[in-house]
Amino acid sequence: MLDERSVSYIWTCGLDQDRCEIEHHLSIFSRVDDGSKDMYQRFEEVHVQRAYDPDWMKLELSKAGFRDVKVYADFEWKEAGDSAQRLFYVAVK
Repeated sequence: MLDERSVSYIWTCGLDQDRCEIEHHLSIFSRVDDGSKDMYQRFEEVHVQRAYDPDWMKLELSKAGFRDVKVYADFEWKEAGDSAQRLFYVAVK
């Protein structure tokens, strides 16, 4: 949850372990400046993320013609270890 004067949001997540998917539901409230009152406009968003086995991902990238596959972790340019929360793949085609 974020609560600031110009924007607020409520963010909930649900995990479907069988599908390896996380579904995010966001309700975003954005302040409307009409000069007279504090009013907010509401937006709804749904985001779905899917997880893949890292070895499978490397194999599929290789089969698709990519080479020099590198895996980085957690929004940092450091090599991914077993404790990484999120993986980023960099490859050359």
